[in-house]
Amino acid sequence: MEKGFLYNLLKEPAKHIPYGDKCYEPIKGGGLKYCPFWELVDEIPYDDNGFCHFLKRGDWEGAPVDGTESLGLLFDGIKECGINGGIMNIGEF
Repeated sequence: MEKGFLYNLLKEPAKHIPYGDKCYEPIKGGGLKYCPFWELVDEIPYDDNGFCHFLKRGDWEGAPVDGTESLGLLFDGIKECGINGGIMNIGEF
């Protein structure tokens, strides 16, 4: 049985998360590669509708229960996971 994208995504998520401080990165030839864990939730008002499936956290949820801080900027594609770059120490701002 061939192991598919979902298996690889869950086994090695860092290989699929874009580099930099955004939940997307430019691709050669034009366009953007979006993080497979990032989503905008249509049912939530804009400026509050970003969700990261990797962190299991949405902008609308406020401070996470795991003790980390949240910028609440997932709606704008600002990375909070810190994988492959991005914002790792929110306290610097």
